[in-house]
Amino acid sequence: MTTTAERIVAVNAAAWDYWRWHATQSGEWVTGYLASRGLRGTVAGQAPAGWARLVPTLRRRGFTDTELLDAGLALEAKNGGVGDAFRDRLVLPLRDTSDRIIGFTARRNPATDDDPDAPPKYLNTTSTPA
Repeated sequence: MTTTAERIVAVNAAAWDYWRWHATQSGEWVTGYLASRGLRGTVAGQAPAGWARLVPTLRRRGFTDTELLDAGLALEAKNGGVGDAFRDRLVLPLRDTSDRIIGFTARRNPATDDDPDAPPKYLNTTSTPA
């Protein structure tokens, strides 16, 4: 069964709340990075590092793995496990004309910019029904 656009908007809002909270915690790097780029005052979230930080949090809030996968917030591993698609990234919401969050764009932590094995610099939500 395909996840509805309304449910994807709901899971995106929950992910945004989680990432915004992380951006206010001690040790976050997003605020300093935005300031260094002349973007003080930009509201951004921070996806924490690690394979499964967002996924278990949203499961506890009543979202299913299928909904997380359909929203582009999770990835399925070869072993069948489900983990976060956005890890150690500055996250910005993509909104529709009604101000609903329909997806995200994200930049990896700049501390990894010199690492040849680093993941892609920018990552966007996959295409979804939202």
